Amino acid sequence: MASSKLRLALFIICALVALAPFPYVVTRPTKPAPGCACIKSHNESASSHIRINYQIFKVASKTPSYVQIVQLFCKTGYFLSLNDTAKKNRIIGIVNQSSESTFFESQSLGTSIVRLRNVVSGRFLAINSRGRIITQAKVSDESIFKTMYEENYFHTFTSHKYFKNKRHDLFLGIKQNGRCKSPKLTFPGQISVQFILLPNNNTEDRVRIMTSAKQNRVKQGKRDMG
Repeated sequence: MASSKLRLALFIICALVALAPFPYVVTRPTKPAPGCACIKSHNESASSHIRINYQIFKVASKTPSYVQIVQLFCKTGYFLSLNDTAKKNRIIGIVNQSSESTFFESQSLGTSIVRLRNVVSGRFLAINSRGRIITQAKVSDESIFKTMYEENYFHTFTSHKYFKNKRHDLFLGIKQNGRCKSPKLTFPGQISVQFILLPNNNTEDRVRIMTSAKQNRVKQGKRDMG
């Protein structure tokens, strides 16, 4: 009788040991759903920090050594324009070549280093620390561009201060719908970042444009003071 009870007790103990989880088994981590992984990686890349090119402080000249009035004609078929009166989309592409808003001063600060100042508004094109194209009333490091003369006779303009992965990879560009393209979405070789520089060598036109620009700035100053 005692032996049968002992065998029963041993059987129960063996059954419990067999069913119990192994002490050092580690559960495998669960993988996120494919959709979640894509969203996470997309957000991480979208919110990646724009880095600073410290060569910006080695610009030879802070004042322009040469100034030329030009128009920037994008390969997408638009002239770069700055509409200072608009609340949104100030920097756009237009097809009207005679519009005074398409004239810019290309201010040379050194070899392939320029600023672009709109003649009518007097504001500078710039790319800020968020990788966005903006306009500024005063000069700053953000308004300095690196210009490259490509093999196909087109020019490109990139931020000289900020970059994503490597220096000079934030381009100025116009999309095929005329909207300004986000520099963070630009890459070398895209037609939206390629421009032909059309210099304005007509003295009469230059005087007319500069006179009109000065009058517009005076009117804008009076409105701001009033």
